[in-house]
Amino acid sequence: MKARVAEIDSGLGRASEASIRRAVGLVKGLMASPAIGETTVDEILSGYALVLAPYPQPVIEDVCRRYLDGRLGNRVYAPTPAEIAHECREILAPIYAERARIALILDAEVYETPSPEQQAEVQAAYLAFVAETNARAEGGFSGAKAVEGSQAHADRLRAQSDLSEAKARAEAQSQTREDVA
Repeated sequence: MKARVAEIDSGLGRASEASIRRAVGLVKGLMASPAIGETTVDEILSGYALVLAPYPQPVIEDVCRRYLDGRLGNRVYAPTPAEIAHECREILAPIYAERARIALILDAEVYETPSPEQQAEVQAAYLAFVAETNARAEGGFSGAKAVEGSQAHADRLRAQSDLSEAKARAEAQSQTREDVA
């Protein structure tokens, strides 16, 4: 596919002004055109070259040949630069489309299918996650916080101990006040 892209790209080079002047000059010379002076011919051919410069030389020559043999145009009058450019685009459209399709294929991300071991590892991680989630759901919010061995569980035990000590101190102070009174 890369070879085809290179082949397409090599055929899409811009035409030289001399080749455009030669091809269009032949068409303008052999088909009916209004009578013009010598300086005007050069200006007209420069106008054609300006419009047709982005197109490849073989395409321009093919379009001019089709005008000359009567397959394009009205078979009497020479085509305008816009008419030749339009026909060049018509010829190039499927070529550009092919190149774009190939580029999409070459630029596509390719993912590897996981091996059976990788699939088993993912499945085991999923099952562990589901089991842990179900266990936490059964215990409610406090169950999720107090999983034994977790930091939350240790914090909870410490808080309960601190609370018990504070209650004991408060009760002792209360007893002391009652004894004093």
